[in-house]
Amino acid sequence: MKVIQILFLQLLLSLNLLLASSPDPIWLYTEHSVDGYASYVAKFTGDTVISNVSYKVLYNSHVTIPGLFTNPWQMSDFQVYLRFDSLAEKVYIKEAPQPEQVLYDYTMQLGDSLFHYAVLSTIDTVQLLDLSYRTRFIFTTTNNDSIVWIKWIGNLAHPLQSYYPFGSDFLLCYHEQSTLIYEYQNLVPVQCNLYTNINDSPSSTEIILFPNPFSDRFELNSVKPIQEVHLFNQIGQSFSYILSGDNKAALDLTWFYSGLILVNIIFDDGSTYASKILKLNAK
Repeated sequence: MKVIQILFLQLLLSLNLLLASSPDPIWLYTEHSVDGYASYVAKFTGDTVISNVSYKVLYNSHVTIPGLFTNPWQMSDFQVYLRFDSLAEKVYIKEAPQPEQVLYDYTMQLGDSLFHYAVLSTIDTVQLLDLSYRTRFIFTTTNNDSIVWIKWIGNLAHPLQSYYPFGSDFLLCYHEQSTLIYEYQNLVPVQCNLYTNINDSPSSTEIILFPNPFSDRFELNSVKPIQEVHLFNQIGQSFSYILSGDNKAALDLTWFYSGLILVNIIFDDGSTYASKILKLNAK
């Protein structure tokens, strides 16, 4: 009996270690309101304990997607807390100071109701871009819309809103360990890899963008030689600079409209870096 208990404890420890080792997911998604659309990159930035419960900190960073929407809704960055329970096959969400709620229940069966306005009508499997297979859940709403989940990825309309119907909001890209797992291609094509390395503390990396915010021009300094710099803003303006191995540059963006600018940098060795910078003055 003691041997069985020891083996069971070892199994639980292994499962806890597996749960603790996050696949480093990154979601790129859009959400809408009466004011327009906003786009976010969501990724884990650490762990925290709230009321003796361990959570992953999910930071949602507002980004610009060139060509996707002409009148984007300006929103601020925000964070929520997620808890993945692999034994119960559930995902929990907590938004301070609100109590924890079940975000996804992957044990649901055919005929089960989701928030009393959708019924689970189909459970099947779907092949992802890495050629793996995962369980897919399709709900039919009272308006005959569809809500589509993929296990451990979430709702294909909005990863933080399990009940949103497909076709309103969109999960555009999903990565695990820097590998693209899911991509939605029915909208304007999105370069998903541009959004996987967004860092909100560029001064702590090998590249510095300054000043930030800026008015007309900003400078960048890099330890590694830079091949190209690509810039995108919230109204679809874009521009590319070819540096051909230089480590620094002064970029004049007088003609750019004010607002958040996504900066994507490609180094000579093929690696990339993405960050954000804010332009203050209007055109």
